[in-house]
Amino acid sequence: MSKRDYSIEEKEIMNKVKQSSDKCYYCGCKLSNGQKTIDHKFPISRGGKTSEDNLVVSCIECNQDKDNMTEEEFDEFNKIIQKEINESISIKYLTTLLMTYKDILDKLEQSKLELKKSHNEVSEIQNIIINTKMSASDGYILCRELQKALIRKNKLQKTVSELTSISGDVVEKYNEIDKKINKIKNKIKSQQIALLINNRVH
Repeated sequence: MSKRDYSIEEKEIMNKVKQSSDKCYYCGCKLSNGQKTIDHKFPISRGGKTSEDNLVVSCIECNQDKDNMTEEEFDEFNKIIQKEINESISIKYLTTLLMTYKDILDKLEQSKLELKKSHNEVSEIQNIIINTKMSASDGYILCRELQKALIRKNKLQKTVSELTSISGDVVEKYNEIDKKINKIKNKIKSQQIALLINNRVH
């Protein structure tokens, strides 16, 4: 969005558009009111108007990247960026590593949930054994079920303990790799922006 003074009527139109959506028109990310900006699909600097049909809600990043491109030019720009990202060997390799660390963290959270369920299962069986009158055969069956439940619980406790012991390092590595991926993406984006500017100059 170009920095300029807007008339009262234009500001009213922009506020109306701003309240019309909670998503970025360009990338689709969800936005809070404080994250919303208004963008001119056809830039003011190139003759665009501050009219309802030329305004969209945009995230800050898309608004800045789009600069004075038209909607069609920005769409083509993003396709080129995405193609470069998809073909980047570095990003492919780092993404594979990232998913490995994510799988470990997901496994930890899943194991915690399963351990909680297993703990409840053991407690329920123990309560039945303690508080219910039953035949010897029924008692034997329940004791066998309790034994199985305790084995499951112990295995889950071991898994949670082992994964928890490495989770700090995993989170650190995950964040480190995520930053590297974003750094490469930003470099690709900067190169394409520079190329675009150079083409306009010449």
